[in-house]
Amino acid sequence: MLLAGSYLFYAAWDYRFLSLILLSTAVNYFAAHKIYVTTNRERRLQWLVITLTYNIGVLFCFKYLEFFILTFVDLLKIFNFSIHYSSLEIILPVGISFYTFHALSYPLDVYHRNLEPKRQLLDFSLFIAFFPQMLAGPIMRAKEFLPQLELIRNLKDVEFRRCLVLFVIGFIKKAVISDIVAPHVDQIFANPQAYQTGDVIYGQILYAIQIYCDFSGYTDMALATAGLLGYTLPQNFNFPFFAGNISEFWRRWHMSLSRWLHDYVYISLFFLGQNRDKSMIQRNLIITMLLCGLWHGAAWGYIIFGIMHGSALVLHQEWQLFVRRRKIRIPFWGLFSTLITFSWASWTFVYFRAKEASVAWYMTIGTLFSNPSAQEKLTLNAPLVIGSLALIHWCFYRWKLYDWLANRQPWMVAILLGGSLALAISFIPSHYQPFIYFQF
Repeated sequence: MLLAGSYLFYAAWDYRFLSLILLSTAVNYFAAHKIYVTTNRERRLQWLVITLTYNIGVLFCFKYLEFFILTFVDLLKIFNFSIHYSSLEIILPVGISFYTFHALSYPLDVYHRNLEPKRQLLDFSLFIAFFPQMLAGPIMRAKEFLPQLELIRNLKDVEFRRCLVLFVIGFIKKAVISDIVAPHVDQIFANPQAYQTGDVIYGQILYAIQIYCDFSGYTDMALATAGLLGYTLPQNFNFPFFAGNISEFWRRWHMSLSRWLHDYVYISLFFLGQNRDKSMIQRNLIITMLLCGLWHGAAWGYIIFGIMHGSALVLHQEWQLFVRRRKIRIPFWGLFSTLITFSWASWTFVYFRAKEASVAWYMTIGTLFSNPSAQEKLTLNAPLVIGSLALIHWCFYRWKLYDWLANRQPWMVAILLGGSLALAISFIPSHYQPFIYFQF
């Protein structure tokens, strides 16, 4: 029933692309079986290469092919070669990056003998298509979900209050906070050179708030929906804006992607070199984060985003070595480093959000230098909004308000959730804002 519902859920967007889900399921299921039963190491590797080629190939064709063609055409223009090119107008299937990474974890874990393949095709099919996390994560591993299918789900084991509280929190994050902030972010990014430095900085912070509430809001609702069905999905966010450094930020932001890239990309890159010195570690960090940027989309902004974060991780490693060797202690360093990390993350999101290089450039210049000719004003009391949201966020972090709410008596939970939803509905804007990560 869950599998049929998941297929209908995905087909409601565009039934034609359901064939990609079915093909991905078949290829990864049978390839993993071949990898497991084959004793010859070279043959096992060949089967792994086949499934990697298929998964990455499909992702490349739908998501990256046109980007690389356009880049090649632009490169030829530099050398005075002119080529007439018409857009392929390829439709990007919703959630393709997520379910492709779901699927890839299965043959990879089987190859490394971390998982035995499932005999039931039905179970593996549900792992690929499970609707709460299929469109925008969290990115689930086969070894995290498949064992859950071996146990019968029991209604009495469902933590209804915890799931309902989590769903409402996620709903408010997305439908209220993110969607209210979105038009003001669009206002700044549409014409950044027309705003003063303060408004440009507020625009960056507001976009960081928007994307966090949008993505973590979806994740909260996905975890809650799966929990109501009796299944557990991996945590994807852990208050990332309170991270004290960039390494900690990536242990708290999009955690399922970070773990996936660490286990299947970063670690694997070490086998391509002869040693594991500092230069190799730094190279692998930058390559991994470059791929992280590319995973999000086929655009130079995502590539720059990845390189910026890879470089920041390398710089943080060097800073840690410097501090340890000289035993440096800086007063209030915890607060200071948290502010630096948040500022850096907010700035890099500019390249994530900007559709054109000129927009990212003006956002950066507007942050550093005042524009005396700027006439536009942000139509929002940004300091009040940002300060209020920061305080609420800190209270949830400091006093674990989610756990407190989830552990109240049923009548109290009903009153709190009912009141929160009634208040939230009155603030929900009329305009529709799709989830940001649906485009990935």
